[in-house]
Amino acid sequence: MGIKRPILYIGGPPPATPTVADVPPFQATLPTSAYGQTIPVIWGLARLPAAYIWCAPILTITSTHQEFWDTVTTTTTGLTARLRFARPLVPDSQWSIRKLYANGKLIWDGTTGYRADGLNFRFYDGRSTQGRDPAMVSEEGEANVSAHRGYLDIVVQDYDVFGFGSPPVFEAEFVQALGDAVSVQNFVGFSSDPVDTVAAGDWESNTWYGFSNNSGMIRRFSTGFLREIYAIPVSGLGRAYSTIVEDYFRYFPNIDRLIGFGFVPGISGGTYPILFNPVTGVAISEGLDIGGTGQLLNAAGAFQIGSAGVLIVGSYHLGYVSLFTFNASSIVRVSLSGASWDGRGVPESISIGDIRADNADVWVCVGTVLYKAVVNALGQVLSITSFATFAHNLRYAVFYNDDVIVWDDNAQAIRIDGATGATVWTVSVPYQIEVAQSRRLGTADASNLNDTLFFQSGVSYYFTSLIDGTTRTVSNADVSSGRYVYDADSSIAITTDNTVPQRRQFDVAGSGSLRNLSDFLEALMAAGGFEPAQIETINVDDQVQGAVIDVTAGVRDIARATCEPYSIAIFERSGVIIFKRALTDASFAVDLTLSSSGDIADSGGQAIKARRLNPEEFVSRYGINYRDPDQIYQTRAQFGEIPTLPLPVAPADWSVKADIPIIADADTIKTLATQKVNRMAIERHEFTMTLRAKYGDVEPEDIARFIFANRLITARITETTVRPDYLLDVLATEFLSSVSVSISGAVGRPIEPEPIGTPASRYYHLDIPLLSDSHDLAGSGLVQYHVLASAGQPYWDGATLYRKDSSGTYQAVAGQTTNGIVGVALGILPNWDIPYATEFTRTLNVAFISGDPTTLTSATYLEMVNGANFFAIGQPGRWEVCQVMSITVNANGTYTFEGLRRGRKSSEEYTALHAIGDYVVWLSEENVQRIDYTIASLDDAFDFKPVGLGGNINNTPSVNRTVTGEAEKIPKPCNLKASIGSPSDVRLSWVRRSRIGSFWADDGEDAYTAPLGETLEQFIVRIKSGPAGTVLRTVTVNNATLYDYPGNLQTTDFGSPLTTGSNLTFDVRQVSGTGVICPTRETTVTL
Repeated sequence: MGIKRPILYIGGPPPATPTVADVPPFQATLPTSAYGQTIPVIWGLARLPAAYIWCAPILTITSTHQEFWDTVTTTTTGLTARLRFARPLVPDSQWSIRKLYANGKLIWDGTTGYRADGLNFRFYDGRSTQGRDPAMVSEEGEANVSAHRGYLDIVVQDYDVFGFGSPPVFEAEFVQALGDAVSVQNFVGFSSDPVDTVAAGDWESNTWYGFSNNSGMIRRFSTGFLREIYAIPVSGLGRAYSTIVEDYFRYFPNIDRLIGFGFVPGISGGTYPILFNPVTGVAISEGLDIGGTGQLLNAAGAFQIGSAGVLIVGSYHLGYVSLFTFNASSIVRVSLSGASWDGRGVPESISIGDIRADNADVWVCVGTVLYKAVVNALGQVLSITSFATFAHNLRYAVFYNDDVIVWDDNAQAIRIDGATGATVWTVSVPYQIEVAQSRRLGTADASNLNDTLFFQSGVSYYFTSLIDGTTRTVSNADVSSGRYVYDADSSIAITTDNTVPQRRQFDVAGSGSLRNLSDFLEALMAAGGFEPAQIETINVDDQVQGAVIDVTAGVRDIARATCEPYSIAIFERSGVIIFKRALTDASFAVDLTLSSSGDIADSGGQAIKARRLNPEEFVSRYGINYRDPDQIYQTRAQFGEIPTLPLPVAPADWSVKADIPIIADADTIKTLATQKVNRMAIERHEFTMTLRAKYGDVEPEDIARFIFANRLITARITETTVRPDYLLDVLATEFLSSVSVSISGAVGRPIEPEPIGTPASRYYHLDIPLLSDSHDLAGSGLVQYHVLASAGQPYWDGATLYRKDSSGTYQAVAGQTTNGIVGVALGILPNWDIPYATEFTRTLNVAFISGDPTTLTSATYLEMVNGANFFAIGQPGRWEVCQVMSITVNANGTYTFEGLRRGRKSSEEYTALHAIGDYVVWLSEENVQRIDYTIASLDDAFDFKPVGLGGNINNTPSVNRTVTGEAEKIPKPCNLKASIGSPSDVRLSWVRRSRIGSFWADDGEDAYTAPLGETLEQFIVRIKSGPAGTVLRTVTVNNATLYDYPGNLQTTDFGSPLTTGSNLTFDVRQVSGTGVICPTRETTVTL
């Protein structure tokens, strides 16, 4: 044993153990701006971090509630703060926000309509009419809050940031002067049936529901992705409804239920509320009528206190008011008033006001009176008060920030104090809200209005601020006559009750298209105090996306730093600041940027200096193409410096450099040819050249003439670019007609030409997976891709594709003028059975036979996984679709692809079937075309003829190809599993995949799956005797991704139930509604 020594404390008692405070779950310290305290100035397009300039107290709240037998604890931290990003360079300019980030995570995207759950914010672009923010006013008092004009700000309100651990660093992307744009896009549905009801928005999940009376289906759509998620037929209705009423259809997310109204015609008919399960389509409960025979829905509103809801309905034409209570399992009528709401009149609008712990305010417009009713959670009316009376009949009401805004039949909006009934303001609006029976605008509780009422009328859209009544008008010819609801948080209106449901997205931020650098320089100097007449730009044609400026620098310093890399001179002439790019004159001195007298160079020394270039002597490079009469357009190319050509060296001020395919006389051709040539084509063509200063003033569309190869050339200038050495690169088209010259021996003169003919064309039949969601026919047809290209000859101008019809006649079905980029594989591409991973070191050598492969560029890994550089390799019937990262040109003219992403979508089944000489077809949008076929055409074979432009269809050979429906094939299911359940069942499960979409569909309960994208969800499961063995049993599974294999069937198939340690082999494939047989995945599992 060791000896224990006593511990001695000198000078006092032993020290106390230090107490360490627990780390709080949320750090409430605000971050500072990434720019410190300097607020930058912005112009054009830019992404910027924010500075917190005001923040309400941050409270972290932990609450618990019971869900069945579980106690659920929820912690939230609500952030309300004003974020400052920048100051616009141009005062009172119009701005839009494109994207918003928190700690680098995208939480709002104005280009797609995406918005993170619970995000609520207001954007201010700092214009001189900007008002105070209501959240700041509520917290600090109106007298203590300014409007914060002159800055790009965002106010987030009650945004739950607990998951970030502390107040996040916000970033936003802004774009200037695109705010009034509106994007109108159609939703892609599973059927052509119109959605008849107003959209029932599930705003938090960015989806909405509608009902189609023709098909009797509840339909769910994704707002962001513009696609139908599913359609489910309604069942369990207890009455013979003729329609589901269009005016009211509402989703309640906390109980996952829909409420609509069914109408029964006839003597004993009426209008009845129905509670639907939106997932199964079952009508869970149906209430009593809203007022007797023939009564129609006129106004409605609903509120919830917890899971208990109250529905208030006003009928037309007798004006009964009925109250219903509802929850997840029932809807029950509690009361029914007398006619005209017991003598008060017919309700035109019902709007829900303040909702408290056990009751809520309900605002009702009747005639000229605004009534306030207090209703509890049991549907009992506690009080009814005549709250305010007006000069005109009321049409609509919205509750906002403790007040009520009403619209009357005199085109006025009036804000009423919700406590006193006093008028806060009255404004005229440029539109008139209709009476309820002809109104297309959804009820107030159907929209997510925030602080804006959206209305459309005629050919304009209107946005009325609930804060001060100001209205912004956006004129557009795409205004729809359908019913609509509005989500103010994402500036999106959903329009239904027309041929196709549509999304109208306002304040579209666009892509931030390029802007003129000259505009920026002028705006910059104007911000520094210069008048527009004191600023001039000359020859400044560069374009930029935007600029972020440090306000601590002077505008001249910023201008100098901007102009230097663009070789732009800055000087002053007669009190005018001039920005000018220099061009040289005939002597290669400074052009007239600076006058010999009167001009003052910029104080920073940035004025262009005189420069003299020595004259050059050079010999042009030529490419000469000629035709061998014994071959079909075989190309012989001669390249190199040819000093013996009749091209005398010219003085530098006349000389040009050129790269042109053919520009030589017949004797020169005969001298250069390595064999007898009897025909040459000289065609009108484009060429590039570099001009000296003598031609420095040419511009696009000018007609230029110059001496080259001892002859006069006339050409139209199509593009000019000034180089850093002040020479001019020019792209031009020469004015030469297409001619041919016959040459016979070494002597003689040209004779009349014979027709040169048309280069041959090839048709590449691409039975490949769907390339874009926009191509999908939603189960109504088959998509077949193809490429048209030359057979390897020059001067290919395009081709028309003909297909033989049932009568034996060839009909034109497609055409292409872009030469398809097609090559052949110089080696075998080995098998790769992991289609989800990238072979970073895999290489493939390709020799291209058509098209322009010099346009192909490498891609980063991120660009590749986001959809760049697709190509197909193989032959008809076994095309594998891949992607490539690195593309390298080899010395012998071949190309090397390196870094391959293999077997995309359903093409994974062809990765092991390659051979030397496989075609390699580039799948860019401009390279590939498609033809849509009916489902009945599946497995039909057709004869095709690709006829070159000007060619003869009778002389063109045909190819026979089959429509295989590859674009409709659903990829193999994945993650196949099997486990023994209770008592002896074996549960088989798998994960389905999709032909469409790059997003995960929200199925609720935080479960996300690939979008279905098919007309049915069905799987074929086969039990097998072993790997690649005999099929023992085939099972069809509908609307599920699992199958319980019962013990009695196991005994039938294997002689006894399977036990732990047994091996089970099974395969699964998904079924396409088009009839296309989809690929199968097999697995063997040890239980």
